[in-house]
Amino acid sequence: MEEVTTGHLEKRELLQLRNEMASYFARPPAVQKDGKLALPSLPSPIDRERACQGCPHLLVCTALNTAPPSPPHAMASLVPATLAHLQP
Repeated sequence: MEEVTTGHLEKRELLQLRNEMASYFARPPAVQKDGKLALPSLPSPIDRERACQGCPHLLVCTALNTAPPSPPHAMASLVPATLAHLQP
């Protein structure tokens, strides 16, 4: 673990991102026609292949991504490559 010094703007941006994610998870779950609960909708993935490749949450992010974006979006190639080792 390493301490990273940040300024006021970085802290504010991080809090805004945290609040945005919290708002997605605070929504009540949707109920499908068959009575089952649907997964909550998540914000669209970022379009930075280099950032996503090194992210420790890439597997979870791609597994929850039910509709991967179409090319040239970075996740279009990362989703199949990341999930290739999994079986349905």
